[in-house]
Amino acid sequence: MKCGFFRPFIQKFAYGICAGCAKWLYRKTYPLIPITTIMSEVQSGVAAVDRALLILSAFHEEDVALSLALLARRTGLYKSTILRLLQSLLRAGYVVRLPDGNYVVGPEPARLARMFQTTAVLDALGSQGK
Repeated sequence: MKCGFFRPFIQKFAYGICAGCAKWLYRKTYPLIPITTIMSEVQSGVAAVDRALLILSAFHEEDVALSLALLARRTGLYKSTILRLLQSLLRAGYVVRLPDGNYVVGPEPARLARMFQTTAVLDALGSQGK
């Protein structure tokens, strides 16, 4: 562990931990899911964006909806941090809050996925013509 946090206290002090500790926490919670899909080895970029993407990555195909508590367990972030980031994700359409207070993935990721598929198809067609 790179930041020197003592392992038993990782969940209590998960906010602001290094990438190594976050990976350790994630592996303990979800050992079968590759951590590379959640965080990069090197911390770079904007921390708030990284955390928002971490929240989005906490949603799995088999999930119907996630509670704030489950998002906190899966990400290792404080609930207050998650709530603040969820407000931005809600406004942008990346998540939707259900009447029961749980969260689901919103329509914006589907729009981006369609754009990616279209681009990938066009790239494939373009490479065939060369």
